[in-house]
Amino acid sequence: MTSVLNETETWAWLRSQDLELAIDRQSGALVSLRQAGGDWTIQGHPALAVGWRLLVPLPERRNNQVRNEDQAPPSIRVDPEGSRLTLAWDEVRSVHGGLHSIGIKQTITVQGRHATFETSIDNRSDLTVENVWAPYIGDLRPTATGEELKTFYSSYGGATELSMFPTFANTAGYWEVDRRRRSGPLESAWASFLSRPSP
Repeated sequence: MTSVLNETETWAWLRSQDLELAIDRQSGALVSLRQAGGDWTIQGHPALAVGWRLLVPLPERRNNQVRNEDQAPPSIRVDPEGSRLTLAWDEVRSVHGGLHSIGIKQTITVQGRHATFETSIDNRSDLTVENVWAPYIGDLRPTATGEELKTFYSSYGGATELSMFPTFANTAGYWEVDRRRRSGPLESAWASFLSRPSP
């Protein structure tokens, strides 16, 4: 059974029997993701919380990002059963281009061991939304018991699996990052995190 806690809280919570997830009401960022009744805090550092990113190139500047933390607070709607939370922004502000007529709707569902994020873009501007990163997990932690942690994402003809713990290969290179980082190819439409006991 899934439930949403008190509407006046700073964070909006979704809970199932296996998973607890919190979204910051001001920014729409994923601030907490943890195993219900267990010892695994999957996302547990609110200062690194992010919700989504867009890349909206301008004619004079390609790297023009739209970051959820730079936006006005989203509207928040919870379905009557409390199993789904929908965040919406009618327009967005980019780093270098100001306000744009680009709407974002993100629907988050928690059911059993699964959290599903559905993000849709309503582009009413004359610009191209080139990339969408959602959800954006700012702090992914291994289990407290030290189990192996792997990720996989879609690739040509199947899936590619990468180790995240106890070994971690930095595929982003040594530039531009101050924390370990894992990202899949741009064509990746999904990612899952798996844990299992170490041998």
